[in-house]
Amino acid sequence: MSLENLKTLLYNGSSNYLNIKNKAESNVFKWEWATEPLYYPQPLYFERNKMKPGKKLKGPPKDIELGMCQYGFDKDGCLLVIRKMSSIDDSYYENFFEYEDNCIYIYYFDCHKEKRLINVSIQSLENGRVKTFEILVPGGWLTETYVYNDNKVIRIGEEIKDEYESSSCIWDIKYDNKGLVKGITRLDGNLQENINREIDLQDLKPIDSVIEILVENIVKVIPDIVYDEVGNNSIYCVAIVFDLESNSVFPPLLGVGLQNEREQWVKELDIGEREIIWDPKEFQHFPIEISDQDTLKIVDELNRHIFDDIELIQNTSTKIIDKLTESIMGGKIKTTDDFIIYTTSIESDDYTEDVKNSIPTLKVLKLNSRKYL
Repeated sequence: MSLENLKTLLYNGSSNYLNIKNKAESNVFKWEWATEPLYYPQPLYFERNKMKPGKKLKGPPKDIELGMCQYGFDKDGCLLVIRKMSSIDDSYYENFFEYEDNCIYIYYFDCHKEKRLINVSIQSLENGRVKTFEILVPGGWLTETYVYNDNKVIRIGEEIKDEYESSSCIWDIKYDNKGLVKGITRLDGNLQENINREIDLQDLKPIDSVIEILVENIVKVIPDIVYDEVGNNSIYCVAIVFDLESNSVFPPLLGVGLQNEREQWVKELDIGEREIIWDPKEFQHFPIEISDQDTLKIVDELNRHIFDDIELIQNTSTKIIDKLTESIMGGKIKTTDDFIIYTTSIESDDYTEDVKNSIPTLKVLKLNSRKYL
């Protein structure tokens, strides 16, 4: 399929959510649940990202937890639906699969009620095997090509492009005598001097434990950074700002809203113009500097594979907010009684909605009563 056709699917997908959903679900023969992601459409996704797959559950869980996944299969065992539970109550990310001759279309929707289409991808098949895998997101795309030996993927060519730059690499995969993956070598093709990086499969960790390490180290440095910037000034918010079109999504930027600036905006602006209160471009903003070498390695790994994983970004954001709120509220930084921490992106077109999606309902009500939202 051409890039233009993929773009058409991407830009029209959100309006076709119900049709895409109903078509996939109408053919589901059985459902499965797992503790964490268990299946992924990209070959060797877990091995390349140093992740352990989740565990299959015997049936629907009594208590649905963040990160749990539900899978829908047709009578032939083909995957039709993936749902992954989000940090927002009773909401989930969704993938829907459509099968045609020698190709599979995959639509990936976010967890909000508007059901925005995050990306669309296509698997091209040859002799029943995945030949290429393409993902299109707003502003960029990824293409992977697979080489086989005895029905096992032995090499993957990966290329990522956006409007400004491109990068490429090759993955070489080795197997043991039992046919299990024993090692992966990544050769970065976008560097002047090629770098071989061996991935030890013994170091595979659940993604949650990797994220915990990252969050802990980010939260550790933020309060001092904020205090150094604002001193004794009172703040009403901290914005965790991601650049989703950058090759370095992690660590995010920080935006700090000063209470004296908010008071001035409220005096000058009508109620309908107050979104500026939550626009991080109007704040003091600065990068999060990380010096710990182990954390920098984690950041590097995540940035290599974050291309379309909005779930990972949002789940990391939730963990940062929870831990950072405790750290700042109990520290030396002066905060207002309606102080919040929220996440957004440089590309966002609705900062007010980002705030509402990041904070508890009671805080939303408080801010609404003061006409800040």
